[in-house]
Amino acid sequence: MNRIWTYSLVLLPIVLGIAQVFMGPGTDLAEVRIESVQESAAGGPEQLVFILQYLGTDYELAIEDGEVISQFEFQEMLDFSQAAVARYRILRPDDPANILPGLRELQNLVKARADKNTVRMWAGKLVQSLSSEFSVTAFPARPPNISAGELIYETNCQRCHGATGAGDGPAVAKEEMDPAPRSFRDQRLNSIAPYQAYNAVSFGVEGTAMPAHETLDTQERWDVSFFIFTLREDFSPRELIQGTRIDLRQLATKSNLELAPMVSDGDETTALGYVDYLRRYPPGPSLREFLVLARDTLKRSVVVYRDGDAGGAADLLLDAYLYGIEPAEASLRLVDSGIVDRLESDLASYRIALKNGESVENTLLAAEQLKNTLDEAERSSRETWSGSVFTFVQGLTIILREGIEAALLVGLLLAYLVKAGRAELRPFVYLGCAGGVVAGLLTWLAGRHILLSAGYREALEGTTSLLAAGVLFWVSLWIFHNLDVQRWKAYMRDKVSLSVKSEGAWVLAFAAFLAVYREALETALFYQALWLRSSGSLPLILAGVLAGIMFLSGFVVMWLKLGIRLNLKPFFVLSGILLGLLSVIFAGYGIRELQNVGYVSETPLSWMIALPVFEIWPVRESLGLQLGIVLSFLLGQQLARRSTVSSA
Repeated sequence: MNRIWTYSLVLLPIVLGIAQVFMGPGTDLAEVRIESVQESAAGGPEQLVFILQYLGTDYELAIEDGEVISQFEFQEMLDFSQAAVARYRILRPDDPANILPGLRELQNLVKARADKNTVRMWAGKLVQSLSSEFSVTAFPARPPNISAGELIYETNCQRCHGATGAGDGPAVAKEEMDPAPRSFRDQRLNSIAPYQAYNAVSFGVEGTAMPAHETLDTQERWDVSFFIFTLREDFSPRELIQGTRIDLRQLATKSNLELAPMVSDGDETTALGYVDYLRRYPPGPSLREFLVLARDTLKRSVVVYRDGDAGGAADLLLDAYLYGIEPAEASLRLVDSGIVDRLESDLASYRIALKNGESVENTLLAAEQLKNTLDEAERSSRETWSGSVFTFVQGLTIILREGIEAALLVGLLLAYLVKAGRAELRPFVYLGCAGGVVAGLLTWLAGRHILLSAGYREALEGTTSLLAAGVLFWVSLWIFHNLDVQRWKAYMRDKVSLSVKSEGAWVLAFAAFLAVYREALETALFYQALWLRSSGSLPLILAGVLAGIMFLSGFVVMWLKLGIRLNLKPFFVLSGILLGLLSVIFAGYGIRELQNVGYVSETPLSWMIALPVFEIWPVRESLGLQLGIVLSFLLGQQLARRSTVSSA
């Protein structure tokens, strides 16, 4: 009973540290939203952009050579041009960007039955102006999945548009739709961008049977919007020539005819084949596109905040992190690791200001600071030099930066087992390391398709880090409890059975697994970013990896030899302190990751400075837990010391 009360006292600071993590005020950020940034403003600027897109592409169905060829289509164009003016006046009564005259000019062109190319040009210019004015993000946060888009099409679109996309679905004859659903088989699809199709899926088309598919999330809308371009009758993908670069933003916002000259200066059929290949296998967003998405979403967050909706602004800020900053972190760390910490710090400052209801001046100042850091990150990404030396150095530094903590831990555990006379249990540590590497790589592979998106990676890393902190704290206390040499020898005499000997080794194996797993997952993500950035310089990347592995192996051997040479008691003291320190670091990292995605609230401490190397941040939640670990560690050490003295 005394032992229970004693250890309850030792663990009390940690229990209090954990409790205070959840004592903060509730936050609307606690539920990580899976929908993308465009959803928060559905029906606003995006719908106005769609009206202009639709007008620009369908005007030719109403007018030819100045004559009305379809009264229905012409009336629709008149209605749309008038609606564009009315909607913009509601959104921007003061017209700060001077867009209203352009909208009125477009309305006059439609009334005058102007040439289709003139109308398309004006509509396109206004789409660009409106997208800039309202920070409309016109491309997906992840590469569209064409196979998923096909399933969505079969479920939601086939009944009207038909199995082949010819606009002859079974619902057409039954409901006598007028106008009939659009065919995706003919050449007109070459004049439309996927972003227009995305808006049609999102908002529907007034005056037609096309509904708004509000049950589909944003990524599903992009998936099906890209898929319909594969239904064109002469769709014939040609594998893209080496060195041609069309990014996801261009692929989403430009039509096939606009993209064709960008991929080939040959005949149009060949060029369209290259574009078709990109439609079938769209690339992921580039580093710049991620940062653009983050900055655009931040601007919209500020607009929503100015309108008095702090909760909506916080939701958009979370989107900016999940879909813009977080996916760019791996690539940014290759450029400037410090800027990632600054981005997260600035993002936390703005998030805390929104949540705590700080003054408008302070809140907008925090938002401006975050925007400036995003601008700096974009400049850094453009100015970074590349080449064989750079690729090799990055391949080396990634594994060193990510693996040093795990190598330190593994070296300590191996030396501990040798020093304790249990060298035969070292395979357990090796097994934990191997399992961590394999599990990390498998998680990364799964995450490329289904798991690690929209905040799940941070939640997984944060949880894993907190588990590792708990295991390492337990191991450090256990080491101090067996600090007395004579007691340790007696302990070893008692544990003669291999099954009993192995019991504690599984705890060490689990500690090694957790540490290596987290680092392996992050390392795989960083190497993926390096691979994409270096245009596939595999030999140089592998050379850097091998050099890093050799260095880390030497580091482990050094710790092993150092531990063997030290006297038993000094080594146990050093091991216990270092494991306790790693526990503090892992706890700080885990809380910070969970705060980034909104699972844990945050309370700023203005008097505190950040110490990133120890994962110490000026927020109450992480600092409180770390202080609890330190206090419990000191109490446990005192308990072990008294126990040693009393047994002497």
